Amino acid sequence: MNRIFFPIFITFILSTAILSAQSRHDKYFKNIILKVDTLEFSMIENSILTNNENKLYFEYNNSDEVCEISLFPINGWRAEAFSLLPSGDFTIIDSLVKIGSEQLRFKLRFNDLTK
Repeated sequence: MNRIFFPIFITFILSTAILSAQSRHDKYFKNIILKVDTLEFSMIENSILTNNENKLYFEYNNSDEVCEISLFPINGWRAEAFSLLPSGDFTIIDSLVKIGSEQLRFKLRFNDLTK
């Protein structure tokens, strides 16, 4: 089983006017959950502070792992304001979908996590 420190706000770059690579996730999200196979990792329970940045720690088996990501925006955020930007680090499998009134979800495949 491989382990990785995952800079959540770099890989999951969301295009809003106020988000940037230096932003902390807790300014915008109550929680971020990443599901890999049957395992679940959350920013609340699995984050590590390195270089003054919160990073999501998760385990994976394959370098091209598929995962489902759930975002829980802080109250008052409009889900329509979020979108995913393309990246060479991953391929979007399922687009960003609003689930209920408090959750956004999407699925992606990483492109070589071992880099």
